This record gives sequence, C-alpha cells and structure tokens, in this order.
Amino acid sequence: MQTLLRGGRVINPAEGFDGAADVLVTDGKISAVGPGLDTPPDATVIDVTGLIIGPGFVDLHSHVHSIAGHRLQAMDGVTTALDLEAGLMPIERAYAEAAAAGRPLHFGFSASWGGARAQCLPASPPDARMSPASRCSATRAGSAPPPRANWPPGSPCWRPNSPAARWGSAS
Repeated sequence: MQTLLRGGRVINPAEGFDGAADVLVTDGKISAVGPGLDTPPDATVIDVTGLIIGPGFVDLHSHVHSIAGHRLQAMDGVTTALDLEAGLMPIERAYAEAAAAGRPLHFGFSASWGGARAQCLPASPPDARMSPASRCSATRAGSAPPPRANWPPGSPCWRPNSPAARWGSAS
C-alpha cells in the first residue's frame, strides 16, 4: 500500500531541509521525499498543501498526565510528551501506571527532586502523582505527619545542626 502526501511543507532537521515537497509512504514507512514525486499506480494521493509534514513534535515541557490530554496534544502534532520539569517519584511506578493506562503518545518523565526530598519526611511516601493532596499518606488518612522534632537521629533528613537537633529531640 502506498500513500503520496502531495505539496506539504516538509521539515527534516536531520537533512537540513525545510520546504515544499511530496512524501511517499510505502507500507507505513517513508520511501521517498522530494518535490514533484511521480505518483505510483494505485497510490492514494492526499493533498497536504498548507500543512506541515514532520516526524512529530516532542513536547519537552508537558504537564499532561491523562489520556484525554494526550489526545488533544496528538491533534496538535505532538507524538511524544515528556514531563522533564516537575517529574514524578517513584519513577518506576510512574512509567508502569502510564503504560497500563494505555497512553496514545510516547511519554517520559524525569525523577522528581521534590518527590525525592519528600521521601525524607515521615509519612510522606511518593505516589507517582502530581496531586498535592496525594503527597502525604498521613494527611490523606486525616492526621498530620509527625513534626520534624520527632525525626530520629540517623534518618535521611536528620542533621546534627538541623531544627530537630536544636529543638532537643536528638540526644
């Protein structure tokens, strides 16, 4: 099966090309690119004049974490949505949940420094979500997390000159 995309603006950074051209797709793969390509017999011809033909757009600053949001991005030509600013923790869980949800775009996350720091707080395990209400399991259960003064010496966030040490919780 062949499809000829006729007269679109082709953007190919790898080749340094940005201009009007045709793109021939054979069995789902690009087989030819150039202006005025011959139309193969039995090829479907689609006039794409005024449209951009490109490899897809990569959103490096996406905060979309839903299938509906990804569908909207796809309508804008986005093929990959990456959350590289806030990130998520634990990263393995974020990837597993995104894959299980069946997201329609390629996706990726950075590890969240905020989530990593939250691991130092008692009763605040990361849950691979952006929701502030989900940041602390203790507050979700209706109680406040323990005050910093109750952090035991040797815990990941305890430091000899920390407020916990100055408040006398460390002996």
